[in-house]
Amino acid sequence: MFVEDLSVFTNPAEFGQVATATTKFGEVITLPVIFDNAYESALGGFAESSGPSALAQSALVQDLAHGSQIEISARTWAIVEIQPDGTGMTRLVLEKAA
Repeated sequence: MFVEDLSVFTNPAEFGQVATATTKFGEVITLPVIFDNAYESALGGFAESSGPSALAQSALVQDLAHGSQIEISARTWAIVEIQPDGTGMTRLVLEKAA
């Protein structure tokens, strides 16, 4: 049976960064992610925002929930969406933590 090593995609020595998150059980974990703080434009340019997200291995984020906090590059974010892609990776859609 072939099992792909997905850690190569989030390796902090390559494309990834180390993040610290609090699980739904209150446990603090560290995990590698690919952080993206992309600019988004909507409504023909009449609305602008950032679209921060983090891509991580699904197995590492299974205990995170909506509202969980995650720190990436000394900034704290709240998870507002959890989007598994069916390939073993999950996109965490983020917003600035209150």
